[in-house]
Amino acid sequence: MGIQILVIALIIMLIMTYLLFNRDILTPFFITIGMFLVSSLVAWLNVDKWGFSLSYFTILIMISMLMSFGAGAYFAKAVSRRIDVNKPQKTMERIEIYPLITLVFIFVLLLFLAKACQIIYAMSLQYGNTEGLMAMWSTARSAVLDYGANKSRLLNHMTAFAKAIGFIYCWLFLQNIVTKKLKKSDLLLGVPVILAILIQILGTLSRGFLIEWIAYIIMLYFILYSKFHGWKKMNMTRLLIIGGSALALFFVFFAMLGIMGQRLGDRSILDTIFFYTGMSIPSFDGFLTNYVSKTAAIGGETLYGIHSVMQKLGFELPEQSRHLEFISFNGTSGNVYTSLRRYINDYGILGTYIIQFYLGAFYTFFYQCLKKHSNTFLMLAYAILAHPLLMQGIDELFLSQYAAVGTVNLCIYMIFAYLTIYYFPEKVRIRRSAQKG
Repeated sequence: MGIQILVIALIIMLIMTYLLFNRDILTPFFITIGMFLVSSLVAWLNVDKWGFSLSYFTILIMISMLMSFGAGAYFAKAVSRRIDVNKPQKTMERIEIYPLITLVFIFVLLLFLAKACQIIYAMSLQYGNTEGLMAMWSTARSAVLDYGANKSRLLNHMTAFAKAIGFIYCWLFLQNIVTKKLKKSDLLLGVPVILAILIQILGTLSRGFLIEWIAYIIMLYFILYSKFHGWKKMNMTRLLIIGGSALALFFVFFAMLGIMGQRLGDRSILDTIFFYTGMSIPSFDGFLTNYVSKTAAIGGETLYGIHSVMQKLGFELPEQSRHLEFISFNGTSGNVYTSLRRYINDYGILGTYIIQFYLGAFYTFFYQCLKKHSNTFLMLAYAILAHPLLMQGIDELFLSQYAAVGTVNLCIYMIFAYLTIYYFPEKVRIRRSAQKG
């Protein structure tokens, strides 16, 4: 009965949010409730198989914490009304990129891909790979997950650099699609994106980065589309078709990488999808019912990046693993608990209400600024930060993944990529056009 009540409550909240925020389905609060609703619906579909029941206390905590996020969102919306638009919004146009620049970056990414293969293959040999190249990814992944093997710093930087290049080229490609001025030559823009994803497959040794790419692409496309059409209300049918297609593509690649990593076990692909999408809801209930803080330091389950830097500076902090303990339901085990679990464990229930309020305010203020200012960096940054927003119903990523040195590296590489691929070449093109005129 508990899961049904939660689903009904979330549907009511979704409808109210849709009305309170001017029927804007891209507003962060609408997205947050929507993602919790998706996880709850999947949990409902598997309630008999997993054999769980939600306590009313869990429902109360979850709904009230989402309302705290909504309070922050509504506060930020009210504040953002005072933001003035100092200059008119720029019209979106097709972006021209010099093919030579793209070819140079393709060559660099090919070198990075070759080097990443070499590093991962060497790691796999060190940990017992006897089956050659075909088994290098699964062996290296097992070495990292099961034995705590460390990836090289060079590989991490190559992965971040490739990711930045891929994100920039993805933006260029999507903008040309949205403006309906895509040319055959633009297919070249997709090559760096594909190479960046291949490098990330090797560099991250995980499947989670695919969710980040899907979130980035979906959010960036909808922002570009809304911006191009003057921020008119998004067509729900378009949203469902594009979002559904993107998710279907993600699950295909997710399953393929699971087969490569030998992580599916006895589960079917559909069971695996349900497992990762809906297990967080009963798991959170199990955590909350038997809540005892397990953190050995402040931010033990959220501030891994900051703890890592402090340890390198000489501070004595306990070693922490981002992977949480498993909890079992009728033989099905999971270790994802929604974003709320990590906040509650590290900062308590009161602290979580405060964090939820500020997250709602942060994302909503960011979104409102984006609607009022034609700033490419704001748009790209928001699309990147869509990942933890979309993942809230499954796991916490805003602090645990993005409050880290890797985020600083990504920002630096993104700025470099933006300047070299688009900004400086665009200045040269404009100057040449003016000289000809």
